[in-house]
Amino acid sequence: MWQTLRFTLGVLNDNTTPVRTLEETTPLNSMERWICSRLYSTIVQCEQAFEAYELHIVTSALYSFWVHNLCDVYMEYVKPVLLKQNDGPEVLSNKDHISNLKQATSSVLYHCTSLSLALLSPFMPFITEELWQRLQPFRPEALAQTSLCLQPYPRSAHLAHWYFPEEEKDFLLVQDVIRITRSLRAQCGLTKEKPVMWVVCSPSQAQTLLRFGSAVRTLSRISSLHIYCPDQAGPLPSLHSTPPPTGCFIGVVDNTCQLHLHIQ
Repeated sequence: MWQTLRFTLGVLNDNTTPVRTLEETTPLNSMERWICSRLYSTIVQCEQAFEAYELHIVTSALYSFWVHNLCDVYMEYVKPVLLKQNDGPEVLSNKDHISNLKQATSSVLYHCTSLSLALLSPFMPFITEELWQRLQPFRPEALAQTSLCLQPYPRSAHLAHWYFPEEEKDFLLVQDVIRITRSLRAQCGLTKEKPVMWVVCSPSQAQTLLRFGSAVRTLSRISSLHIYCPDQAGPLPSLHSTPPPTGCFIGVVDNTCQLHLHIQ
């Protein structure tokens, strides 16, 4: 929790504009929609478990979101973005666009961290209050409060516009691809090298991987991602028309998706 706050405060300190609230009309990319939706689903889990007096489910859900979604995935994904090293299709060429991207990232980080502390407050009131107070200089004016104890407990009914079920469903494939790619890297003894990867998959899987392409490249630590669909009826500009080269290390995601790691 301390490391997450330290990282978030570092991002907020670099931001020159106030943190904005995440409204229904706020433009978000696929990864931002996914992490917001995961937080919404976590709040729903907490509400249901509180009503059933199953507090161990509440703490388990909060631990899972904080560690496995916020820290392991989203924060690792945004580090290259914040360092202006995103080499994907979302790479931005001017300072204004980079500033807008960093502002969106700052807002998502702020709200995810702040709400997570509020969710944990009944179980860890002292440390959550301490950490929450450190976020307050950056809060939007509409959310001003003097203490976390006075903050309303997060409710899913107030955050329904954060729910993106398709993003959560589609990201399961992305997580499988990342996990198997990392396994292939370990088998090949790769540490710093970033190889090229081909994905042979169905058209629907290709669309998902294209949407989350930046996350796949960053979290899998590959230099480029080529997607080939042998069953594609018509060629798409974003898909490769040639199959992967021979001699690749192959990993199987499912019966329609294979990963080909091309190592020189």
